[in-house]
Parts: sequence; structure tokens; C-alpha cells
Amino acid sequence: MEFLIYPGIYLLFLFLSYALLRSQQKRIIKQYETEKRLTELQFQNIKNQLTPHFTFNVLNSIGRMVKSGESEEAYNYLSKNSKMLRMLMNEANELTRTLNNEIKFVKDYLNLQKLRFKDRYQFKMNVDDNIDLAVLVPKMIIHTYVENAIKHGLNDLKSGGILTVDIKKVGNYNYIFEISDNGTGIKEEQFRVNNGKGLIIMDEYFKLFEDYYRYKIKTTASNLHPHNKIQPGTRIIIDLQLPSS
Repeated sequence: MEFLIYPGIYLLFLFLSYALLRSQQKRIIKQYETEKRLTELQFQNIKNQLTPHFTFNVLNSIGRMVKSGESEEAYNYLSKNSKMLRMLMNEANELTRTLNNEIKFVKDYLNLQKLRFKDRYQFKMNVDDNIDLAVLVPKMIIHTYVENAIKHGLNDLKSGGILTVDIKKVGNYNYIFEISDNGTGIKEEQFRVNNGKGLIIMDEYFKLFEDYYRYKIKTTASNLHPHNKIQPGTRIIIDLQLPSS
């Protein structure tokens, strides 16, 4: 029987080695497919958010300022638009960006929207002092919902629109992003159905991001003033939990 033991051990070793290689191969393929899909979703989201229509409107507004003799202010807004485009180009191959860069991107975007819509909206951004601005977050994690609030929540208002972004840190690993507006509002069950491709893309993006980076991301939507039938507003809360190790 001894002459059968060694071939058996050898065959077992071959089988285990093959199983290990197959498992590693599947893991590598899954990681590659996840990363590829994340990149695709990222580009789709950028395409949906910074459309040629948005850029055209911004440049149109800047052109009017130049024509009116407001050349210094026009240059200031043109610089903000250039910074946004440059950031997108520089980070084209990245799936994350620092929270600091996300905040800068959103602020530039809001300033450009303020240029377009003048006094129709007010924008506020509050960042807690204990926030780690160097932490890496999914690109567009704030911007997507800010853009959506303007497009679907505030767009019908002629004046008095308010959009607020609050960024808080809870404990060592939790970041809370709250985007609220006093616009026309939306029912929670309709949130993803009626609000365009951007949010659907972000849902899939977050799920894949959880698998790839082990971040836990949860989004919830509710009316800001549920008893106000005309302007109930919308509150979006994004709960981002970083991996503890």
C-alpha cells in the first residue's frame, strides 16, 4: 500500500495547487472586472453631470459679463470653470479623490451655478473642524447630489432657493454628507426612479466601491419640510464608513 501513498500525496498536492491557482485567477478577474466597471460608471457620471449644455451656459454667462465690461469677474469665473475641467482631466484614471478636492470641485460648481442663476439660489457649505480633508472618497460623492438638487429640486423656483451641504465626522471612520434644499421635494420611493441616470449610476458605483475598497456607503432621501405641500424640500444623507484597517 505504501507505493500508493506517495502518488496520492502528489496528486492531492497538484489538486490543491490547481484549486488555489483557479481561486486566485477568479479573484483577479473579478477585481479587474470590478475596477473596469467602476471606471465606466465614473465616466458615465461625469458625462451626465458636466454636460456640454452646462459648459455652454457657463461660457454664455461669462461672455455676457465680458460684454458688460465685467472683465475681472468674468476671468474669475472662467478660472473656476477651467479648474473643474483640469481636475477632471488630471484625475481621469482615478476612482477616488481627496475630500478636500471634492469640496473644492463642488464649491466651484456652485459658484458657476450662482453666476448663471444670479439671486434665484443661495448656496451654503458647512464643514466640521474635525474633518480629515486628506481622506479619500469616491469621486462625485457630493457633487452628484448637489447637481441633482439644483436640477430637480430648485430649478422651478424663481427666487428664494437655498441649497445647503453639511459635512460631518462621527467617530474615527464615519463621514456624513447631508445635501438639503427647499425646493419642490420628492417622495423617498420616487427618489431614484424620477431623478435621472446620475443617481442610478451612483447606486451601482457605491455597491461596486464597497466590494473593491471595503467602504460602506448608504444613502437615504426624505422631505426636508414634509408638511409644506408647495416646497417640502429634499434632504439626502450619505453615510460613508471607511474600513477600520
